[in-house]
Amino acid sequence: MYEVAFLQFNEKEVLEHKGKISHEVAVALALDEYEKYRVVQDREYLSDFDKQLLELQRKK
Repeated sequence: MYEVAFLQFNEKEVLEHKGKISHEVAVALALDEYEKYRVVQDREYLSDFDKQLLELQRKK
């Protein structure tokens, strides 16, 4: 109920049917995409500690 009101308030389209893919397929697709994102995130992540170290090295 609240989700529909939120979507309508934000002028977003509300689906009137059950959709074309099952919940299981949607979850599998989401997990697949998240795995791709996680690999990139792990490779490019720079922690606050590492950022501070770089900042200190620049100041020397």
